[in-house]
Amino acid sequence: MSGNEKLYEEYLKKYDTAINNGFYIEAICIIYAILESELYKFLYLSGCINNKGDVTKKFKKEYKEIWHLKETYKFNIKNISSKRKYILAFLEFADNNIIINCDIKKHEDYFNDLKGKLCNNVNFSKVRSNFSKMEKWCDIRNKIIHRLLKVKSDKEYVNMEACAKDGLKLCNELRDIVNEYQNGVNLRIKYKIQDVKD
Repeated sequence: MSGNEKLYEEYLKKYDTAINNGFYIEAICIIYAILESELYKFLYLSGCINNKGDVTKKFKKEYKEIWHLKETYKFNIKNISSKRKYILAFLEFADNNIIINCDIKKHEDYFNDLKGKLCNNVNFSKVRSNFSKMEKWCDIRNKIIHRLLKVKSDKEYVNMEACAKDGLKLCNELRDIVNEYQNGVNLRIKYKIQDVKD
C-alpha cells in the first residue's frame, strides 16, 4: 500500500469515527480535504502542478491558453472550484481536440500525450457528473460551515449528517476516476517534469 493509500485509509477511519459519534462537521471537513487531495492528484498526474501545488513553469504559456486565461493572469489553483475548472478545461481541450500554439516541439508532444491520456483513461461524462454533484455539495457544505454558530434545529443537524454521507459517495467516485487516470503513460517521467526541492 502506497503512502497515499495509507493516508486515505487513515482519513476514512477518522471519517467513520466522526460519523459514528455524530461529529458531522468533522466528517464534512475530512471529506472536503479528501476531495481537494484527489483533485490535486489529478492535476499533478497531468504534469501541470508540482509537489508544492504551483503550476509547472515549463508549460505555463500553454496552460493559460487551455484554461482560457489572460497572459497576465496569476494562476489560482489553491481552491477546490479552480481545480475543478482547470480539469474541466483539460477535458474540453481533449474532447474537442483543440490545437494550441506550442513554440517548442517537445511541448507539442506533451500536450498530444496529455490528450491521449485523458481520452484513454478518463470517462468524461463521469467526471462532469461528479463535478456537478461536487459543486452542489460544496454549496451545501459552505452554508453549513458558515452557519455553524446559528444551528438551532434538528433539521439543520440532519442536513449536516446527509451532507457528510453524500460527500463520501462523491469521494469514492472521484477516487475511482483518479485511479483510472493514473494508468498509462506517466507524463511527469516522460517529460521530466520536476518537483520543487525544499
